[in-house]
Amino acid sequence: MRVLFPLDGSERGFASMEAALDLLKGTTVQATLLVVLHDFKGAPEEMVQEFEEDTEDEIFPTEDSAVVVLKQATKRLRRKGLEMTLKMSKGNIVKEIIAESANHNLLVIHSTRPTSPFRLRSSRTKKVVRGSACNVLLMQNC
Repeated sequence: MRVLFPLDGSERGFASMEAALDLLKGTTVQATLLVVLHDFKGAPEEMVQEFEEDTEDEIFPTEDSAVVVLKQATKRLRRKGLEMTLKMSKGNIVKEIIAESANHNLLVIHSTRPTSPFRLRSSRTKKVVRGSACNVLLMQNC
């Protein structure tokens, strides 16, 4: 099963990834770890620097910040002995995740805020769930 894990660098995101893999035990998983670089084209340098220095933020302005997240996730998944592909793309976060979902059987995302299963609070999460080209596993309580 080809499973897509878009990463935002948050501990909740990493915990959701690991919890989803626990649910998929017994299934052969080919994991794709995806980090989407936000397109800061034309943004003032101080804005880019502010995002780069904020380690708690979920928006990545540079490849260096994205590589750190991919390394952290790889370290966690290596223990599980999974086949992994690391991907980095740049542009609109929602559009990039939806486009990559077309190459997968399952998309695992986490909701940043616990909510009713019928009302997604984050417009970004809502757009990804609605637009995904594959099944979606929404992790909320990790």
